[in-house]
Amino acid sequence: MVYTIAERVEVIFIYGAQQNCAGATARMFNDRHTDKRMDHSYVRALVEATGSVKNQKRQGDRVVDEVRQMEVIGQFVLNPTSSLRQMSALTGLSYSSVRKVTKLHKFHPYKMQNVQELSEDDFDLRIEFCERMTDMIIQNLILIQNIYFSDECTFFFNGYVNKHNVRYRSNENPHICRETHTQAPLECMGGHSW
Repeated sequence: MVYTIAERVEVIFIYGAQQNCAGATARMFNDRHTDKRMDHSYVRALVEATGSVKNQKRQGDRVVDEVRQMEVIGQFVLNPTSSLRQMSALTGLSYSSVRKVTKLHKFHPYKMQNVQELSEDDFDLRIEFCERMTDMIIQNLILIQNIYFSDECTFFFNGYVNKHNVRYRSNENPHICRETHTQAPLECMGGHSW
C-alpha cells in the first residue's frame, strides 16, 4: 500500500509516543485510518530508513530498453530451455530484470510432459487385453470387485529426468512431449492403495 508523506510523518510521531514499539504504532495508525492497513514491519522499515519519509529511489535497472528486451526474448527463442539465471548470466541483466522481461512479453515456463513410448504392437495388445477382460467379466460378474487398484509412483535410480526441473519458455504452450521407455531399468515403485 502507498502512504502519503503526511501519513509517514504521522507514523514517526506515533512511534515516538508509543516508546518505539512498531506493533503498537501500526495498531494505532490502523485505528485512526480504517481504510488502510499498516503492518509493524512497514513501521520498522520506515523508522530504520535513511532519516527521510520521502519515497526511496529504487536501485538497479528499473526499466530495460527495447533492445535488451529483444535480446532476452531472442535468446529464449533460440534456447527455450534456458533458466532465468542462465539468461541473466548470458545477457548481463539482473535475474529480476530477465523475469520482468519474460512477464512483459508473456513468456511462461511450460513443463515438458512425459508420455509412454508406444510401439506398433501396443495397439493390438490393448485390443486383445480389452477382449480378454470382457470375456472374463462375462464369465465372472464379481471379477471387478476382486481387482486391486493403487496410486503409484516410480523412482528411477539411473538419473531419469525430473520433468519438474525442465522448463520450456515460450509465449504459447508448445505441448512438448518426451517419449519414455515402458521397461526402464533400476526402478523402485511405491504407492498408496484405495
